[in-house]
Amino acid sequence: MILSLVCRPNQALSQPIPHESENGAAALTYWADLRKKKSFVFSANLDLPELSNNQSWYCVWIMVSELKGTSQHPSMLQVGLMRWDQSKFQMQPFITTEQRGKNLVFKPVGENLTGYHRFAVADDPSTIELRMDGKVLMSAPRKDFFKDEIIYVKIAAEVYAVGERASGLVNDVTLATDGDKEETPSFYAAFEDRGLKFVCKGKGRWEATGRFDPAQRFVQYEPPPCP
Repeated sequence: MILSLVCRPNQALSQPIPHESENGAAALTYWADLRKKKSFVFSANLDLPELSNNQSWYCVWIMVSELKGTSQHPSMLQVGLMRWDQSKFQMQPFITTEQRGKNLVFKPVGENLTGYHRFAVADDPSTIELRMDGKVLMSAPRKDFFKDEIIYVKIAAEVYAVGERASGLVNDVTLATDGDKEETPSFYAAFEDRGLKFVCKGKGRWEATGRFDPAQRFVQYEPPPCP
């Protein structure tokens, strides 16, 4: 199951929220056992074009997480873009965090945006940060989230309401570890979740597409090259 934003449109801001599993998500998963690294920066450019027929929330994000299965709800941090009724469907940045076994904590941050913005999760032995366009949106002690479990990275685009379309544009995905050069990380798998998936648009550009249909299957597949 996709680790998801799972916020409710009428949820109060910046507070714990319960887990849900009824939204759909297209996902690209990259293999990187980051617990063996002293530091890392996982980055991507994200945009979330407006879909005027969508009536509920939809979003696109990057994430660093413990491997699913290490606990019921692994520790994770997300940062990205969303559109929802509380912003009158203007594009907003948000962060979502979860400490192992606890509720998700969701928080919209900053002003309404347009176009691409660069998001990053940056980690060193003591601190982990969520960033947008080089600005720190959140900083916390690394030990509050990650200890000895396998850590991996993911990009996803989510849709909440049945029948609504996915949105989300992604390019220039990079991962730098231990101060080395930023490089495109190696794929582990991609996921088509009930009609939603990413398609390659060439030159490292990805577009989320499809309509959320709970009757369709959740499928893991080998992501195509995206030269």
